Amino acid sequence: MQQQADNSAKPPTSSGDAPKGAPATPEVVRYDSRGLVPCIAQEWNTGEVLMLAYMNAESVKRTLETGTMWYFSRSRNEYWNKGATSGHFQYVRELHYDCDGDTLLALVEQKGGACHTGDFTCFDGRWLSSPTGERPPFLAQTPGARRGLAENDASSPGCDGQAQEKDAGSVRSSATDATEDVLLRRQAQPGDQGFGLGQPPTSQR
Repeated sequence: MQQQADNSAKPPTSSGDAPKGAPATPEVVRYDSRGLVPCIAQEWNTGEVLMLAYMNAESVKRTLETGTMWYFSRSRNEYWNKGATSGHFQYVRELHYDCDGDTLLALVEQKGGACHTGDFTCFDGRWLSSPTGERPPFLAQTPGARRGLAENDASSPGCDGQAQEKDAGSVRSSATDATEDVLLRRQAQPGDQGFGLGQPPTSQR
C-alpha cells in the first residue's frame, strides 16, 4: 500500500524529458496555475545565490534564444530582460530544471549587482538567523570573485520586476528596451555543453 502511495506521488514523466546529463526540451517544465515557474539565479564563478524571480513559457523561450535571462514580472505583468535597463545583464551558462520540473536554476555570469539596491545579491546583509561572521567556504576560496559592482540604478526594475523609481512616471519596458545585439553578448566557451535545458542559441553553436 505504501509503495502505491509513493508511486502516485511521483510527477508525471514529460515528453520533453531527456536522459540524465542531456539537454531536455522546454516542455519538461511544469508551470503553476498562473503559467509561472520560479527560477533561482546563481553566479557561475562564485556559487552565490543571486535572486529568485518568475518565468513563463515565453520567457524561458527568450532566455534559451538570447543567452541572457528573461523573467516575467508579476507586479507589472510584462516580460523583462534582466539588465536591459540597468546594464546588469545575466549571461546564461546553464539552465537547469529540478527533479519535479517545477523549479528552474539558472547558472549565470552576473554583470554588476543583481539586486535593484546595488547589492551583488538580493540576500546580502539580510539575516533571519544570527550571522556567523564567517565567509562560506566556497567564497573563501574565490577572493575578489565579485566583479564590477555597479552604482544603484533607482530606475531599474526590482528583483522581482517591481519598479523602484522614486518619481512618478512609467518604467521603460524591458521587452522593448532590449537591444538587437543581445544575441551576440554571450560568447561560447571552450567545451561549452549548452544551457542544460534545450540547446544553445543557433548563433553560438
